[in-house]
Amino acid sequence: MHPFRMKRRTPAAMTAFRGALLAATLLTAPAYAQGVSAEGARQLQDSLAKTFGTVVFSKGILSVTPQGSAYAVKLDLTSALGQLKGGGVTASVDPITYLATPKADGTYAVTSDSQINYSFSSDKGDKPFAMKLSAPCKSSGVFDPKLSSFGTFES
Repeated sequence: MHPFRMKRRTPAAMTAFRGALLAATLLTAPAYAQGVSAEGARQLQDSLAKTFGTVVFSKGILSVTPQGSAYAVKLDLTSALGQLKGGGVTASVDPITYLATPKADGTYAVTSDSQINYSFSSDKGDKPFAMKLSAPCKSSGVFDPKLSSFGTFES
């Protein structure tokens, strides 16, 4: 007898097997829709602060707010780039918003479908320059607060 060969089963036995398999799958699947609240936003912010520091939140570079069934994590570099203006350099970067959806295992499914827009220019020195970029960017990953980092991230 071949070790990987299955016996032929009756249609009724196969239907019962498939039903049992479906029930087991549904009962063991994690519940993906977790509650979103202001307290949850603060907890996510505290977890992100372990990775990125608290200064990024106090300067408004990163912010976390509840938005529907997820948390909107906004990256806005405007305040950080404001320091360049005095040196003859102008820079602008549009904010990027990531949606962090809580999962049953305590991690967050993070997605973004943002347009990346930035521009830099300088008239200082003998070689002025200007650079501008506008491109669509999709990204997704899983953030694990226990690790204070992403388990996976693709962009």
